[in-house]
Amino acid sequence: MSLTPDSDSNERTPIPPPSLSTGPLAATPQESPPRLPEVPRRSLFIRAIGVGLVSGLMAVGFRLVLEQAERLRDLVMTLPVPTHWGLVIAASFAAVLAGLSVALVRRVAPEAAGSGIPHVEGVLHHGFPFHWFRVVWVKVVGGILSIGSGLALGREGPTIQIGASVGRAGGLCFGSDPEEERTLIAVGAAAGLSAAFNAPLAGMTFFFEELRGGVRTADYLAALLASSAGDLLARKILGQGPVFGVIPVDAPPALDVIPLAVGLGVAGGATGVLFNFSLLRTLGAFDRIRNSIAAWQLGAIVGALIGFLGLFHPELLGDGHRLISSALTTPPVLTMALALIAIRATLTLGSYATGAAGGLFSPLLVLGAHMGAVSSLLPAAGPLLPVCVVLGMAALFTGSIRAPVTGLLLMLEMSGSYALVLPLLATCLAAEFVAGELGGKPIYSALLERDLARR
Repeated sequence: MSLTPDSDSNERTPIPPPSLSTGPLAATPQESPPRLPEVPRRSLFIRAIGVGLVSGLMAVGFRLVLEQAERLRDLVMTLPVPTHWGLVIAASFAAVLAGLSVALVRRVAPEAAGSGIPHVEGVLHHGFPFHWFRVVWVKVVGGILSIGSGLALGREGPTIQIGASVGRAGGLCFGSDPEEERTLIAVGAAAGLSAAFNAPLAGMTFFFEELRGGVRTADYLAALLASSAGDLLARKILGQGPVFGVIPVDAPPALDVIPLAVGLGVAGGATGVLFNFSLLRTLGAFDRIRNSIAAWQLGAIVGALIGFLGLFHPELLGDGHRLISSALTTPPVLTMALALIAIRATLTLGSYATGAAGGLFSPLLVLGAHMGAVSSLLPAAGPLLPVCVVLGMAALFTGSIRAPVTGLLLMLEMSGSYALVLPLLATCLAAEFVAGELGGKPIYSALLERDLARR
């Protein structure tokens, strides 16, 4: 079929939600999942590889442009001008970019707000409409504006929605049936995550833990192929190796680290529930404020405040990757580390609640990294700073997102520290158990429920 990218008339909107005859509830425990014939399997695999490559290319381009935007922000924040002029310039720069990001999202593609992952889940499971072309360009431009302004948001969440949009476009171009189209959307999202973190296994597990659920064996293989293709392309362009470099781990035997790992998991599970609760409350408060002022004005106000802060502490702004790198290498001072956690948590809550384009993955990892760094000060931790940081990231990620296998594999692939398999497993399982016992919902499920209630 022909496809005009900017024409909604050529899109099948919405994708019908999965029926029980093809969804996860189709098979009883005694039945085997349906298996695709060989020819459709090959066709799906080839299409998944194509979607993975394009998603990876989009993720790489987004990352490279964002790096330039962050350099521009650093330049603005460090201009050699008197302090009062520096405050005006920094606040104005951040306010304009943040306000533009919010205005663009609200006026053109509201579904591109935040990470976009709840929208992707809504498309896959509730038949939400998916206008892929406008989502892609609004997500890219809006994400560059928001993260470039200094809002404490990440690029990884947006790459997931961008990858899902590529899968949607692929389904339309290939003339896929609704079931295959849902699979291509999900594998595109998985490839976006894989390319963002150089983590193909985490991309594949995110596919079945958070997005698709996988009703056919072929779906899992398609997700792995797409994730591998996206990761391969990202490594070819950006270089090989883990995102944070191979972290040297001079740790005692794995069993000796288990008590520390479990303790961090408990703390991460409880903190994740608290973070999710705080985010939902902040979103509600910002909704009430928007009854009095325009959304873009609220975004500009938050941006201006962040610009003021950035003039004195530019390292606190943006996605926070530099904060993770410093946590891995610099022993923390307790009061400073606690203050950093409190400030970054506040910035993340305020930034996400503006409705600008940007995700939660990196902000959660920043908070978890410094939570782990604080735990390295305990006598029982010994000289285990990098180990504690990696475990802390896995703990808070799992406590908030409630995807323990993804958290485990993501940390292994991002750090290259495969000696930490057992401690990471203990951390993720403890975080998942504690978050569940405290009644915490996965953050993306909670955000999706919020979207459903507002429809």
